[in-house]
Amino acid sequence: MDSNSKATGSPPIEGKGTVASKSENNNNPSAVKNQPGLPSDNSTASQRSRILRHLQVIGPITTLQARHLLDIMHPAQRCLELKKAGKRIVCIWTNDVTPEGYSHRVGKYVLLPRKQLTIDDFLPGKKDVD
Repeated sequence: MDSNSKATGSPPIEGKGTVASKSENNNNPSAVKNQPGLPSDNSTASQRSRILRHLQVIGPITTLQARHLLDIMHPAQRCLELKKAGKRIVCIWTNDVTPEGYSHRVGKYVLLPRKQLTIDDFLPGKKDVD
């Protein structure tokens, strides 16, 4: 055990002999801020907008794809919020593979077309008209 390991109680990183700092581990938030391709606004409204635009323009997206491509860590919640706002989004269970090569059972989100109204939707006794 080296002197740094004794002082911190942390095991050394193999090949280094000391524990890496946050910047060495790329865990420093300021190191990734405003990098090309990453959204600068990560508010929930911005996340909902990104996932809705993807569903409208490109099509279905899995949980892992939303996390990696759109930087949305909890796409299920964003889709639920969109559903509550009236969007017709369904979740289909599927298998997807992480960039590290591990398979996971995840949700695949699909935006359904707007419901086509018929004359029956306007008759008395109908509750919902989209």
